[in-house]
Formats: sequence, C-alpha cells, structure tokens
Amino acid sequence: MSEGIIPIVKKGSRITYVDKNGKEKFTLKPYKGKEIVSVAPYFRGGKAWICVTETKERIERNPWNGREYRHSHTETLYGVINKDGKVIVEPIYDEVNLYEDFILVQKGAPYNGDEEYSTILLDNNGKKVKEFKNKRTSNDYFIANKGQFMLVSKNSIHLYNKSGEELMKFFKDKEVPFI
Repeated sequence: MSEGIIPIVKKGSRITYVDKNGKEKFTLKPYKGKEIVSVAPYFRGGKAWICVTETKERIERNPWNGREYRHSHTETLYGVINKDGKVIVEPIYDEVNLYEDFILVQKGAPYNGDEEYSTILLDNNGKKVKEFKNKRTSNDYFIANKGQFMLVSKNSIHLYNKSGEELMKFFKDKEVPFI
C-alpha cells in the first residue's frame, strides 16, 4: 500500500484500487478502447504508471524468396494515472520513469532498433516541459535526485534540472563524477 491505496485484481475483473479498510476507491476502465493490463505496485508523488498492450500486424518481405508475409507482435505502452485514477499521461510511451516532482517518458528506443527516439520531460500533471531528441535514460549513468536527472546521448552524458536546463555535460571517454 502506498499513499493510502493499493491495487487489487479479482479473477475476471479489472484492476481496482482500495483503501486500508478494503473500501473501493476506483476501478481502471479501458482507456480509448485499450484495457489497462498492469499498474505500478505503488504511487510515487501521487502518480503510478499504467500499461496497455496493443497487437500490431506487420507485412515484411522474405529476403531469400521475396515473398511477403504477415506477422503480428504485441506492443507494450505506458502512461500515468494520478491518485484518483485519472489518466494524466496517455499510454503511448515505450517507457515511463516517475519521480517526486517530474515524469520522464521515452518514445522509441535504440535498444529496440529505433533510429529516432526521444525522452520527454513532463511536469507532475503530465504537461510537456521539454523534449530531448536522441537522448535516453540509462541504468548505467542514471540518477534522479533533488529535481535533477541524467540522460545519455551517443557520446556524452547530460545532467538536467526539472525545468529541462542542462547543468553539466560529461563525455563518455572521461570519468563521470558521482553527484
């Protein structure tokens, strides 16, 4: 339980949040026709991530014989709800990171083979503050502390504040100081 509520799921039912007495606070209904299939186990700063899945079909060409074939894959998309169950960030992102006083979302991912990707800084209400093209979060170099966060680009690591201003830049071939 976090911030006074906890998600529960009964067999064959949608995700419901209850308070410490077991009283139902809200149930997550489909968002724009997509069922919410997973949620964060806790709230952070009044926010929790949600997850929807979407099956997409692709038509690809066999490189050996030139024939087209269809194949489908399931895509996982993330968004954010507030403590009232209201969606404040649409579930359209590849990744969501929640912090006390800001949200980072990613669209596209280089590890998925995407050439174009970006990290978007949002305020606690889901409003876009700034977009960082071809920069991403990284478990190797990432910190988020006192309204600051790090993003990685091809050759450098950047430290920003929650307003999206760059505070410092480090190059990967040099030692990165601990902050």
